[in-house]
Amino acid sequence: MASRNEGLTLTYNRFHTPAEISSDIAELRCLHVEMDQAVATAYGWQAHVLALGHGFHETKQGIRYTISETARREVLDRLLELNHQRHAEEVAAGLHDKKASKPVTRRSSQAPTGAPVQPDLFGDLQPDLFEPPPAPADGPAPLLAYLQANPGWHGKEAVLAATGYPAARWSTTINDLLATGQVERQGERRGARYRAVPASQ
Repeated sequence: MASRNEGLTLTYNRFHTPAEISSDIAELRCLHVEMDQAVATAYGWQAHVLALGHGFHETKQGIRYTISETARREVLDRLLELNHQRHAEEVAAGLHDKKASKPVTRRSSQAPTGAPVQPDLFGDLQPDLFEPPPAPADGPAPLLAYLQANPGWHGKEAVLAATGYPAARWSTTINDLLATGQVERQGERRGARYRAVPASQ
């Protein structure tokens, strides 16, 4: 950046441009690869366990020099699994025991409706983001009913807006509907869309 008298934006525009082959940008790419591999190794995901597949890949932001889409999904799945594992360990250790009395000296802004709360290190009440609020009494019915009544593919936000279903329950509910074969998905992650499985299938 100093030698070119350029800021971060111009530097990383070069970084993500396949035609850019100057030695300093190539070295920056190598440093990013080393950093990503070091982080993966810190998680116990050595190269023979998880191939990151660095290169120029199409993303929602356009062409980027980054890990492959397959690796990105695998990393997200592993992090989610690790999150659940850590939470289970905390539950087993009694760290999420709602019956334990904990002194609260100050109160922060109110937690989202239905979200369990617990004091943070400073005594402020914080929502327990690891534990979703209780499922609505009618379970997945609103989501399924909406998708059945409106054929075609629908994004998550559109379905939640139309049904008023709690966003915190979306993942659990939609995964149950997918697992039972009542709903099918097109695409992945944020670009995913859903529809009720047609009766003829």
